[in-house]
Amino acid sequence: MAKYTIDKQLTILFIFILLVGFSYYANVDLTTITGRTVQFVTDGTCPAGNVVYKMSSTTNAHAAFPDTPNPDLYNVDVCVSEVTNTINQCLDESNDQTDPSDESETPVNAVLRLSSTSPNGDNAHVEEWNRDTLTDGYEFLCYGDLRCSYIDSLTQSCTDLGTNYECFGMLSSDTNSHVADCAEDPSIYTRTLCCVAGCTITDFFWSVDQTTELYPLEIEESNTVHMVIEGTEECNGKTINLELMEEDDGELLVDWIDDLVFGPEVHTFENQRIIRSWTTELDTDVFEVQPSEYYFKVQLGTAPWIESDRLEVIESSGEPDCGNDVIDTEEVCDIGPDQTPGTTDDVLPGNKINCYEHQRPGNEWSGDPAQGERLFCGNNCLAIDTSYCICVSCT
Repeated sequence: MAKYTIDKQLTILFIFILLVGFSYYANVDLTTITGRTVQFVTDGTCPAGNVVYKMSSTTNAHAAFPDTPNPDLYNVDVCVSEVTNTINQCLDESNDQTDPSDESETPVNAVLRLSSTSPNGDNAHVEEWNRDTLTDGYEFLCYGDLRCSYIDSLTQSCTDLGTNYECFGMLSSDTNSHVADCAEDPSIYTRTLCCVAGCTITDFFWSVDQTTELYPLEIEESNTVHMVIEGTEECNGKTINLELMEEDDGELLVDWIDDLVFGPEVHTFENQRIIRSWTTELDTDVFEVQPSEYYFKVQLGTAPWIESDRLEVIESSGEPDCGNDVIDTEEVCDIGPDQTPGTTDDVLPGNKINCYEHQRPGNEWSGDPAQGERLFCGNNCLAIDTSYCICVSCT
């Protein structure tokens, strides 16, 4: 019996090692795609669905549609890290597909116009898609939910259009133009192509007050915690997929696959936010030897899933523990261990989390005083100037 158990455990361990190795090599190509930035990838590692358009060189280049039959000649991929369902389809305001050759139908997600025909044309000059007079024979090149415009390379930067705008290439003129990457001489490449994702996730975190990130990432069982996802203004009305996972890396040679707690669920942005509440629970698996840790996963469109930080759920003490900087059962707020009750000395991050709230006249919660919201503090919470409240004694 003992020998059988050992053999079984060794077999499971061997399978685990193979899975880890396979996972690493299956995903290695994605390591060049990081963050939310656009990159000019020259080594072929940009996944096909992430290619906005292709260039024959990083400077003085002709352009091609992503599915050109001559990828070796157009080996510079203008590559984005986030992918949406529509990819290279041209769309109108209602998300209906438009004809890229029809000059009367200007797509909202146009990037450039190419002097070649889609879907697989190449060896093309380019022109700005929003010129007053469009050139016959050019076609719109579109991508996902990008919103693109052009600036003067010498006097402006992409962030002048908005914080999240990025350079997607440079043009030598507004039509009949060669293209280059974003590092070229602006006196030669006088026009810069700037784009922003129609919806970009800007932050995602655990919270107990729906506003501030929970710190430290620890909470007792049977308490309410919130998964907060925030996005740009363009996200309003758009949806994400959401899953909650329980991490199982501490189980004894039994199960290294994280458990799905719920999901995938579909949630819609409202006022640039999504909030999903959950009542914390302990992992009841008898083989679990590590603390119960949970994380949530978010997917926008068909972009890769992104994961939150791990939240540790601890066993309920049964009684509130004042002074441990943790919101225990039935507590509203808790002071830090180094804070003197009734004073503002040594204000720890945890002291601000559950005490302060900003309220707009329409009862919309965002925590932004610039929106004309007023500050008030709950029981046993002390106002600091007009910015936030801290917990000065447990309640």
